[in-house]
Amino acid sequence: MAYVGIERTGLGLAAMTLAAAVLLGGATGAFAATAQDATSAAAAPPAAADDTSQQPQSPWVKTCAAQTDPNTPQVCITSQEMWLTQDGSQRVSFSIQPTSDPKKFGIGGFVPLGFVIPSGVALGIDGKQTGQAQYVQCNPPVGQLPPGCLITAQVDDTFIAALRKGSALDLVLTNAKNQQLPVQLSLAGFAKTYDGQGIDPVAARAQEAAQSKPLQDAARAAAQKLIDAQQKAIGTATAPAQ
Repeated sequence: MAYVGIERTGLGLAAMTLAAAVLLGGATGAFAATAQDATSAAAAPPAAADDTSQQPQSPWVKTCAAQTDPNTPQVCITSQEMWLTQDGSQRVSFSIQPTSDPKKFGIGGFVPLGFVIPSGVALGIDGKQTGQAQYVQCNPPVGQLPPGCLITAQVDDTFIAALRKGSALDLVLTNAKNQQLPVQLSLAGFAKTYDGQGIDPVAARAQEAAQSKPLQDAARAAAQKLIDAQQKAIGTATAPAQ
């Protein structure tokens, strides 16, 4: 099963994870369910379909650093962040940045603590493994960022092509019981965002704030549905036999 999460544009984590990528028992519980329950509700079309301002935005964001030297390529990062808990104490992020080789791309990520490091993190698109990321460094809480581990990988253009055509990206973590636990990120709007014009970090934060409430409401509803189902199952299992 995949984690339910709250999709957010990964601004704070994106810069940290891409810096690592370029330079360089598992968490279960109430949020262990398919991410589709939360994201499909958040992505449902609004009643007024002709109002484009009300159309759902992609969870992906592309930010570009200010270009100080016109002779050097602008550095842009395409990223997504997901909260695995309501308070953001457990998060994942996934970021992509081109390299000097047009067929190679740097991948950076951030995942919670508590998983088996030697196993790395498998990267899957629509259920098919397409890559493997390795842990780089694990940290305690730093400023506003939660505890977690940086992961990094290098992929080629076939991976990016698969992202363009896919519907879901899985970051597959392995816990101490050797169970594989996928965290699923939506690929809705990925190609359009990746190919589009990047925005500056200030504008990206405003976009994130606009997305947060409907996404959080959808995730809470999906999580509560799962909690209710689990409590019902526990009550049935512990009921005395007649």
